[in-house]
Amino acid sequence: MTTALARIGDTLTNLVAHLATGKSKAAADRFGFRTLDDAELEAMYRGDWVARKAVDIPVTDMLRPWRSWQASADQITAMEAAEKRHD
Repeated sequence: MTTALARIGDTLTNLVAHLATGKSKAAADRFGFRTLDDAELEAMYRGDWVARKAVDIPVTDMLRPWRSWQASADQITAMEAAEKRHD
């Protein structure tokens, strides 16, 4: 039987904790930023249901049939034709 290990973390870091600075540990807290490359983002989408929902739900909501176009008749016809063409 194999078990999968998951590493969970956030970006809150404290660089001076336990270094006897005499300050409050909260004074040196900050949030860092790490960018994700395309491979990591695709792996998140494929392997994690929460990441997949975070992408899919706004798209599904924006493409609901209840939306109405705010354009001229020619533009609406062109948009609907492109929509049908791309399914």
